[in-house]
This record gives sequence, structure tokens and C-alpha cells, in this order.
Amino acid sequence: MSALRKAHDWLKSGVRRAVPPAAPVERQFQHRLTDAEIAEVARKYRAGKTVYDLADEFNAHRTTVASALRGAGVKIRMDSMTDAEIDEAVRLYESGLSLARVGEKVGATGRTVQLRLRERGVKIRGPHDRPTYIEER
Repeated sequence: MSALRKAHDWLKSGVRRAVPPAAPVERQFQHRLTDAEIAEVARKYRAGKTVYDLADEFNAHRTTVASALRGAGVKIRMDSMTDAEIDEAVRLYESGLSLARVGEKVGATGRTVQLRLRERGVKIRGPHDRPTYIEER
């Protein structure tokens, strides 16, 4: 059958949908933690596991785990950098490296470095205030 004939038949049929209807979208599974699971999550978190580890273990999203921990009265750790790493970040930043470059060297994001430096009272330079030097790589 020619393309012209197919088009004619399609127009004659009264169907005006050019593409078939989309397949139904599979809905995302959401795991709601039970009270027993929340107690277990809190116990393991206090023992040192991370929110990410617990999310994987309990097949839940990290925000679900963090929310459950907060609801159970557990203070969430923000230990993305150790004191030694922060000390090193201060030294590197004061030597003239950018926040992003310091982050690369200590294994954190530039934003995390910025927050930790501010907590230490380090004045953050503006984008055009960096000293001129040749960066070590």
C-alpha cells in the first residue's frame, strides 16, 4: 500500500492522533520506614554509619533516612571535613588557591570549603581578589 493511500485511509478514519498513546509510566517505589526500622537506622547511625550507607541498606532515599533520624531526635552529623582537612584547607586557601582548587586537594566541594573556612573566621576573597601566582598542580 502506498504512503499516499495510507495517509488517505488515516484521514478518512477520523483518527487524528499522529502518534500512539504513550505507555503508562512506571511509578517510583517509595519505601516508608517502619518504627522498628527507624529505631534500627538510629542505632546504626549512632554507631557511625552514614545516611548514604543506611539509605542503601534500607532501600530508601537518603532524605527519607535523614528525615526519620531527625524525627527520632537524632542530630545529623555534618562531618564532611575533619579538623586536619580544615586546617589544610585554611593553609592552602591562605597560600592563594581558589576555593574550588582547595576543595579538589582536600576532597570536598568548593562550597563546603567555603563554609568550613568561614566557621574558622577566614575572610573569603572576592572573585577578583586572588593573588597572582603560579599554581602547583
